[in-house]
Amino acid sequence: MQTDNQNKPPILANWLAASFIPSGLHEEFFGDLQEVFEDRLSTNGKQYATWMYWVDVIHLLLGFSSLPRFTNNPTIMYQHY
Repeated sequence: MQTDNQNKPPILANWLAASFIPSGLHEEFFGDLQEVFEDRLSTNGKQYATWMYWVDVIHLLLGFSSLPRFTNNPTIMYQHY
Protein backbone atom coordinates (compact mmCIF):
# COMPACT_ATOMS: atom_id res chain seq x y z
CA MET A 1 0.00 0.00 0.00
CA GLN A 2 1.33 3.44 -0.90
CA THR A 3 1.71 6.18 1.64
CA ASP A 4 0.57 9.75 1.07
CA ASN A 5 4.18 10.85 0.55
CA GLN A 6 4.51 8.55 -2.47
CA ASN A 7 1.44 10.11 -4.09
CA LYS A 8 2.78 13.65 -3.96
CA PRO A 9 4.73 15.32 -6.74
CA PRO A 10 8.31 16.48 -6.10
CA ILE A 11 8.41 19.33 -3.59
CA LEU A 12 11.44 20.96 -5.20
CA ALA A 13 9.72 21.05 -8.60
CA ASN A 14 6.67 22.70 -7.04
CA TRP A 15 8.84 25.26 -5.27
CA LEU A 16 10.70 26.06 -8.48
CA ALA A 17 7.49 26.50 -10.44
CA ALA A 18 5.89 28.60 -7.68
CA SER A 19 8.90 30.92 -7.79
CA PHE A 20 8.29 31.84 -11.42
CA ILE A 21 4.55 31.47 -11.96
CA PRO A 22 2.32 34.42 -10.98
CA SER A 23 0.35 33.61 -7.84
CA GLY A 24 -2.97 34.03 -9.63
CA LEU A 25 -2.16 31.05 -11.85
CA HIS A 26 -0.97 28.65 -9.12
CA GLU A 27 -4.28 26.83 -8.67
CA GLU A 28 -4.74 26.15 -12.38
CA PHE A 29 -1.07 25.34 -13.01
CA PHE A 30 -0.59 22.96 -10.09
CA GLY A 31 -4.05 21.43 -10.40
CA ASP A 32 -3.38 20.33 -13.96
CA LEU A 33 0.09 19.04 -13.10
CA GLN A 34 -1.29 17.10 -10.12
CA GLU A 35 -3.93 15.39 -12.28
CA VAL A 36 -1.38 14.31 -14.88
CA PHE A 37 1.02 13.17 -12.13
CA GLU A 38 -1.64 11.00 -10.48
CA ASP A 39 -2.60 9.45 -13.82
CA ARG A 40 1.03 8.62 -14.63
CA LEU A 41 1.57 7.33 -11.10
CA SER A 42 -1.27 4.84 -11.40
CA THR A 43 -0.29 3.65 -14.88
CA ASN A 44 3.52 3.82 -15.00
CA GLY A 45 4.81 4.05 -11.43
CA LYS A 46 6.48 6.56 -9.14
CA GLN A 47 9.81 6.95 -10.92
CA TYR A 48 8.28 7.65 -14.33
CA ALA A 49 5.64 9.98 -12.89
CA THR A 50 8.29 11.97 -11.00
CA TRP A 51 10.58 12.23 -14.03
CA MET A 52 7.77 13.39 -16.29
CA TYR A 53 6.57 15.86 -13.64
CA TRP A 54 9.99 17.52 -13.81
CA VAL A 55 9.83 17.54 -17.61
CA ASP A 56 6.37 19.13 -17.50
CA VAL A 57 7.43 21.79 -14.98
CA ILE A 58 10.48 22.78 -17.04
CA HIS A 59 8.46 22.77 -20.25
CA LEU A 60 5.75 24.98 -18.77
CA LEU A 61 8.28 27.33 -17.19
CA LEU A 62 9.83 27.91 -20.58
CA GLY A 63 6.40 28.92 -21.82
CA PHE A 64 6.03 31.45 -19.00
CA SER A 65 9.56 32.78 -19.31
CA SER A 66 10.62 35.91 -21.08
CA LEU A 67 13.45 34.24 -22.97
CA PRO A 68 13.99 35.69 -26.44
CA ARG A 69 11.97 33.84 -29.02
CA PHE A 70 12.05 33.80 -32.74
CA THR A 71 9.11 35.76 -34.01
CA ASN A 72 7.71 36.45 -37.41
CA ASN A 73 9.33 39.53 -38.83
CA PRO A 74 7.25 40.93 -41.69
CA THR A 75 10.08 43.16 -42.87
CA ILE A 76 12.27 40.16 -43.68
CA MET A 77 10.15 39.43 -46.75
CA TYR A 78 11.05 42.81 -48.22
CA GLN A 79 14.71 41.85 -48.16
CA HIS A 80 14.02 39.07 -50.68
CA TYR A 81 12.54 41.39 -53.30
